[in-house]
Amino acid sequence: MSLRIKIITVNALKKASTSLVITWICLFSLNAWSDNNAPSLEDVLNMEMVIHFIDVGVGDAILIELPGGGDHEILIDGGDSRFGYDVLDYVNQLIDPPLELAVITHADFDHWSGIRKVLNSGIPINELWDPGYDRDCKFTGSKSEEKKNKDQYLKFISDINGKISKIVRPMTTSWEMPVYDKNGVKIWSLSSYSDPPGKECSYIVNNASIVLRVEYKNVSFLLTGDINGKERNDKSSITPKHIEKALLDKAKSSSSNHLLDVDVLKVPHHGSETANTRDFIRATSPRFAVISSSSTFHYHLPRKRVTQRYQRIVFGNQEKIEQVFRTDFGEKDYKHKNFGDDHIICGTNGSAEDLVCDYIWRLQ
Repeated sequence: MSLRIKIITVNALKKASTSLVITWICLFSLNAWSDNNAPSLEDVLNMEMVIHFIDVGVGDAILIELPGGGDHEILIDGGDSRFGYDVLDYVNQLIDPPLELAVITHADFDHWSGIRKVLNSGIPINELWDPGYDRDCKFTGSKSEEKKNKDQYLKFISDINGKISKIVRPMTTSWEMPVYDKNGVKIWSLSSYSDPPGKECSYIVNNASIVLRVEYKNVSFLLTGDINGKERNDKSSITPKHIEKALLDKAKSSSSNHLLDVDVLKVPHHGSETANTRDFIRATSPRFAVISSSSTFHYHLPRKRVTQRYQRIVFGNQEKIEQVFRTDFGEKDYKHKNFGDDHIICGTNGSAEDLVCDYIWRLQ
């Protein structure tokens, strides 16, 4: 694919933000691998399917480059357009418009507002998926109608009519058949609620999250949005609740129970204690876990106990997660976090043996 190598060419570096280029150059000089057989960034970018977990600083942003020649990309969430790293700086290096598909997992600003910014930049989007929940729980009290009329998300949803060829809203759920099947890539929608469960509004909005299984040949990814699995103060060993429970129950009752068992797990809700129960982690049994950290000084995610849970958990009698990645690379000084320097990339030709996941700076 012609643009796969753009990110390491001179022309692409000129297009990238100055801070991104300087960061990559410095990290390359400090972290070059001595093993000549280790894969390079170019090697990974030229694999058949590539998934980028973009370090946007706040929120999720995941870009999938599909196999099969030509230029086909999927963007799942876009981060928070107010804070952190601008997803456009990354997307512009890799895609030839239009975007084939954009997915808004749920209506939190740190997930949907970056998609709006991409669309407003002039990059066309062929198709958009949205869970279809309008955040009704936020519009209460004497000024409920006024709040609803001012809501940025609802205005965005209204404005995109006519700007995107196909809008799937609400997004359906299907364990039996993939909702997307193209160039060997299959995507299942395992959870999506236009009327999500929950007692508190923050839980309700997050429980609407679209959960996607992305599969290419023998390699699979589970992308979980901000789903919940327990109350914040519950122990991780508690029987799962909320959407983690719904997914586990569906897996037990379905002939497609293997759909939760994946190679790469995008850790739910940025590593929050409202999710990530032990039963859910064991059911997914990933080789790699990726945490899209929301590590500004007022978010402080992931929680330390959650990252330790992933590092220590054992599947069966001895198997453990090979590596836990996080888009803040474990920095402790949240007030001085450099957004945009810890992007994570996974590449595969469809075999579990050739799957590579690592920080981009470590592959350069």
